[in-house]
Amino acid sequence: MINNIKKMIILLIILIIIILIIMFIIKMWKRNHLSEIEYIEEAYSFDPTIIRKVKSRDDYITVERCIKKYYNDFPNLSQKEYIKNLLADKYLEVFNVRVDEDAIKEESYMNTTLDVYDMYVAQIGTGTNIYFAHGYLIHKDTKEEKQFELGVIVDSHNQSFAIIPQEYLEKIGYSNLNEESKVEIKTIDEIENRKYNKFSFNHIDDDTYTQYLFDHYILRCVFNPELAYERLDKEYKEKKYTSFEEFKQHLDKDKEKYENCFNYEDTNEDGTYIQSFKLRFYNKNTYSGKTYYTLVDNYNNYYIFKEQASMNYSIMLDTYTIDLDDFIAKYEEGSAKIKTGLNINKIVDALNCGDYNYVYGKLADEFKQNYFTSEEAFAQYAKNTFGQNLEVEFNEFIETKN
Repeated sequence: MINNIKKMIILLIILIIIILIIMFIIKMWKRNHLSEIEYIEEAYSFDPTIIRKVKSRDDYITVERCIKKYYNDFPNLSQKEYIKNLLADKYLEVFNVRVDEDAIKEESYMNTTLDVYDMYVAQIGTGTNIYFAHGYLIHKDTKEEKQFELGVIVDSHNQSFAIIPQEYLEKIGYSNLNEESKVEIKTIDEIENRKYNKFSFNHIDDDTYTQYLFDHYILRCVFNPELAYERLDKEYKEKKYTSFEEFKQHLDKDKEKYENCFNYEDTNEDGTYIQSFKLRFYNKNTYSGKTYYTLVDNYNNYYIFKEQASMNYSIMLDTYTIDLDDFIAKYEEGSAKIKTGLNINKIVDALNCGDYNYVYGKLADEFKQNYFTSEEAFAQYAKNTFGQNLEVEFNEFIETKN
């Protein structure tokens, strides 16, 4: 009896082992016969064919810093170091792209700054993403621009990155991608942490973010006014500027300040360049699901970023051309005294911005006929009387009825 029980136990153990072996064989067969993309989807529950616009400011700025590191380090590396430490060699091998040292151009990116204006992302592994970045390299002395496109693979676990240069993006058919693109991206779960390809992932707080927004917008005003113009809020642009040329005339009013905006010969103690335009303070408010960052520079110029999501924003350059959500809320809820004060503040802001056309349009017709028969006459009077650092204080309010 005892022997029979022992035999049954042994048979049961053998049967369990056989079942486990069969399950393992089935799993391996399934893995080998499914496409790599299908297996990734089954194992990790993400779709590597989906490309999304980057909306996280943490990711956007971190990837831009990796790109800066790539361009800043490139001139100081030998070709072998460049290939070994920065290029995504494993990824290129998947596509049978041969990296030839002689084929890499001996370009110098010293004395340049960059502006990343668009970025997309796809997940290609557990904790690994590939970013497709579009931007401009700008030579600090000549102000010449060179458009670039890079693939940046980021391993969040190892805090390491690898670069796919533009020529290889084009060769593997991954150039000019957007949210409508459909691709089959091969998996990578790890980027080896090498000497030059390390990065630190940091949360971007509001102080850092607003400085980032300010620096980039000023950079565009100086080197790429067309891109600065494209970022303007649609309604604001239609009411403020009839064309790009009119916007350019606005910039030309401060042409000397913009031309001297980036002094690359003199630097601050931390090594950053000295700017003629500096962010003086900012304010953050949220209304109707939108976040508004109101920035003011050292010349009392306004930069209002209306943000739908991180890095998805439009810009307004004053507080009076269109009514912002917070203004409308305060106006509708306010008394006659509050409403009057809000409207006066709009006039004051326009005077400080030198927008005499706006103020002249608000003057009563009879008043204009008696005192200022032309906008030029009013503008000259306003410049001599008010200047552009006007402040107003309300002491008394009297309401009269006609």
